Amino acid sequence: MPNAYKNSSSIPNTSMSEEPPYNYGDYINIGFSEFEFLQSKQREIELQQKYDLAAILLHWQRSASVVKAVNYLLDSNLFKEIIIWNNNPNINLEKTIFKKNNHSLDSIRIINSKENLKDEAKYRACAEAKTIACFYSDDDWNTSFYLKSLIADFRTDPYVLHSVTEPYTFYTNLMWTYFDNKIDLHTGFSWIGCGSIFLREHAQQHLRYLQIYLKNHRSLIYFSDIFFSIWLNDIPSQFNMNIRQLPAISTGTRFSSTAKFLQYLHESSILAIRILEDNLRQNQSNDTNHIGFSRRQNRHFPYCVKSSSPKDEFIFYSNILPFDIEHIPFNISKDYKRGTRNNLPTRSKVSFFLSHTTLKAVDDDPKTCWHPGRNVRQGEFFAIDFLYIRTNLSFSLTIGHTWELQKNIDIKLSFDGLWWITYRSSKGITIKSQNSRSNKQQYVIVFNSTQFNAGFHSFRYIAFNASVNQIGQNWDQYKQNFNQGINQIGQNFDQYRQNFDQGVNQIGQNFDQYRQNFNQGVNQIGQNWDQYKQNFNQGINQFTQGWNQFRQNFIPQFPYPNKNNYYGYNQYGYNPQQYPYPMNYNYNYPRNMYRNPNVRSANPYVGDNFVHWRGLPKSNVPYYPNNFAGQQRSNEPIAPNSVEQANQIPGPRSR
Repeated sequence: MPNAYKNSSSIPNTSMSEEPPYNYGDYINIGFSEFEFLQSKQREIELQQKYDLAAILLHWQRSASVVKAVNYLLDSNLFKEIIIWNNNPNINLEKTIFKKNNHSLDSIRIINSKENLKDEAKYRACAEAKTIACFYSDDDWNTSFYLKSLIADFRTDPYVLHSVTEPYTFYTNLMWTYFDNKIDLHTGFSWIGCGSIFLREHAQQHLRYLQIYLKNHRSLIYFSDIFFSIWLNDIPSQFNMNIRQLPAISTGTRFSSTAKFLQYLHESSILAIRILEDNLRQNQSNDTNHIGFSRRQNRHFPYCVKSSSPKDEFIFYSNILPFDIEHIPFNISKDYKRGTRNNLPTRSKVSFFLSHTTLKAVDDDPKTCWHPGRNVRQGEFFAIDFLYIRTNLSFSLTIGHTWELQKNIDIKLSFDGLWWITYRSSKGITIKSQNSRSNKQQYVIVFNSTQFNAGFHSFRYIAFNASVNQIGQNWDQYKQNFNQGINQIGQNFDQYRQNFDQGVNQIGQNFDQYRQNFNQGVNQIGQNWDQYKQNFNQGINQFTQGWNQFRQNFIPQFPYPNKNNYYGYNQYGYNPQQYPYPMNYNYNYPRNMYRNPNVRSANPYVGDNFVHWRGLPKSNVPYYPNNFAGQQRSNEPIAPNSVEQANQIPGPRSR
């Protein structure tokens, strides 16, 4: 659980405490040769010259923020050119806004766009760069306290995207990783706005991908950042930092507050991994415009969690991650939403990482520390990158674990982080104990490379690895726990046998009771069967009586075979029977013999004459009972002096 600190001055040659130093016995410890040192220094110079950088800035409406960012980039003297892409077609940006700067403006290039390309403009600007790589940051982030570390980290592994973010987002991005060895899928997500470095060829390649794979999703091209890191098909190298914003200069509407921003963000996150996964799964494509994604990992180093020091002097890093990202199962049919806001870590899951992150190892606060959160396994380490090869370097580590544990950690040195030599001597290493503010025992280990053995005075990287001895101690502890477990199992087995014997006796007693209950049950079944037969016979007799009664009731006593019906038809074409007599089916309905076409135009027929089954005429039933007037209501000739209904005429009459 270290806290690292780089000393600015040399330290005394004498031991700082009475604690015993490292003791590796009589090992022959051969360090780096002079040739290896000179060769490595030359390699550093070549990488600096090859991977020079262009700084990219986007301008929309915050001109004052862009001016501040440009001034800082000029002061850093780390960039060959500065490209400002103006996304605002209503503003013609010129170098005159930087006239108060004391630096030459020759390295500044302004590109005024005819439209707002949003995120896509970052890659358009980088594609125009004269350098082989680009640094990008939004104009509202202060990158001054990690910029040198980020550049040094990039040059050691240039084919990987390098970026910076804060601890919660760092943890989230670990969750948003994808591995499937069957199709060479090994990618992850990273935002680039807080500071990032990537190759110009990757920016140019990304623009081609956008035109091919998003030709039917033009609105999502504005969200190019979502696709960029995923489509590189390599886990980004990310710094875990406490990022800082520049003083707020708010002008206009932020991109994140525009309409449908979250909707498009969600769609882009899903589409990015779908397109990559589908492309890698295809063996070949008949599309002439098909451009395949890279299947090969280009990174030189394993994925690590990294944090740079507050003064931007070194990087503390470890390959011990909060969880194993390479063995998280991935199935595109179920996990396509992994990289969306639907899959954000809860505070309970990320709380330990936030409290014991690598950031705590470089904050110069003895109350905080980095902690792996579990037992260390063979091959795991923590290390320090001093950004370039140093000679006669001194630094210190404050550790919270026991000194016995620290003595079983191998110390290794390297020029390039790839080839390591173990330093087995105690020369130049001293320790002292101290109490922390929380009264916990701590040790301060001071390293002075001036006193190291010959061949170890110069190095760039120092790593502390879990040694074989440490693994052996863990194995001894495991065996002890295993033997204790065997004894416990034996005791439990004896108890089990005792309980088993008691159980068998109990089963015997229960079986005797069961037989007694069974015999009683058989007797009860016999009695119930006799009662059932008696009830069944009674039911048969009752059913027979009911059937005889049914046949007698079913045969009618007064059959009427004459069913000759005569129906008179009204103006609707039918005249249903109104009052059929229940015992006589012989009906005669004559048509109505009276019409009233003038007064009753809606219903010209008054009604149907109902003939009683005895043959006597009944009264004429009207359709409108309130409109009788002079109408005759019986089946007789029309009244001669019909005043109100003088135009009534007799109709045909039928019998």
